[in-house]
Amino acid sequence: KTLSYKGYELSYNCDAAAADRWTYTIGFDNGTAKRPSSFYKDPKLPASCKQQASTKAYGQGYDRGHLVASNHMDADDVTIRESHYMTNILPQVGTFNKGIWAKTEAIEDCYRDLHPITTYGGVVFSDSSNDIFVDGWGVKTPDFWWKVVLTKDDAGNDKIISWYFPNEENLGPLDDYLTSVDAIEKKLNDGLGPIPVPLKLKALVAPSSWT
Repeated sequence: KTLSYKGYELSYNCDAAAADRWTYTIGFDNGTAKRPSSFYKDPKLPASCKQQASTKAYGQGYDRGHLVASNHMDADDVTIRESHYMTNILPQVGTFNKGIWAKTEAIEDCYRDLHPITTYGGVVFSDSSNDIFVDGWGVKTPDFWWKVVLTKDDAGNDKIISWYFPNEENLGPLDDYLTSVDAIEKKLNDGLGPIPVPLKLKALVAPSSWT
């Protein structure tokens, strides 16, 4: 089910109470809306569609990990509040969330000020051994998180970068997780089809993370 918000879109699995993918396009950052101090049930979700049973912190080393970064949605109070709906949250290892995942968000922040960026992201569920929040929250724990950022350089040529991360402690440097869209697509099991980037870019692996 596609859920549309002011600043982003989710591909949401109502049975699993979890998004499989998300996307947004952002330009120059002049947003100053304050980050909400809490998280909320999603009031837009139809009653027939499951959502997480609790907005509380997960604990046990996991953060309430934003799929779409709150900081990228600070254009106004509505947009940033929507990014704190639990439909935009999944269990993410805290050191990963605050570590190299945050670095990808910082790269997006930097490049959006040069040219608009479009981001495609998603999670992969493949191993039930870490599904420790099913009882309290009604949601499984993603085993992998991925992100693809598409933009243009000053000459108007396409630029793309892609990462694929295990949702684990003790991850290495950001560049260790660089990959291609082709490689990510081979790992997807969400049934949502290809990642919608131009075919000619799908095999590209960035030589290093953008700085």
